[in-house]
Amino acid sequence: MKTLNFDYDNLGGVIRLFAIPAVSFLRIREDYVSGLKYPELRKRELIIDIPVYADDSFSIDEEHKLTNQGDTYDTAVSGIIPKMCRVNATTLEILERGEWMVLTQDSNGEVRLTGSPGNLLKFTCKKSTGKTKAARNGIEFSFAATLPQTSVYVEVPDFSTI
Repeated sequence: MKTLNFDYDNLGGVIRLFAIPAVSFLRIREDYVSGLKYPELRKRELIIDIPVYADDSFSIDEEHKLTNQGDTYDTAVSGIIPKMCRVNATTLEILERGEWMVLTQDSNGEVRLTGSPGNLLKFTCKKSTGKTKAARNGIEFSFAATLPQTSVYVEVPDFSTI
């Protein structure tokens, strides 16, 4: 019999997010002894590190559905980039015009790769100055797609090498 592990130390949210274009992804290398999977990346200068806002505004949502094509996953990785500004305009345009895989680390330390070279996510966003001094000026965004597989758990020993 198999049993699901239930961990009471459970935190919500995402603490790291990287947008990876297909050209920067080489493969997932699997260590068959340990069962661990490692993403192998190249052209790191094309990978976009999106700083995570220090609240609960970042999340990963995957909804499993059974369709005529078989199992699918409606997937969205979303968050908020604070403060619309000129410095980020060029990078935002690159995100808007590209298709991406997304590497995330959640608040429990789990690292996932969402998407694959044949099944990429599209970046969409809503930019707003906010209406009052208390409202947030920023960019709400989402990387979304309907994918044939769920995110893959991977190991990244050192995020500074991405």
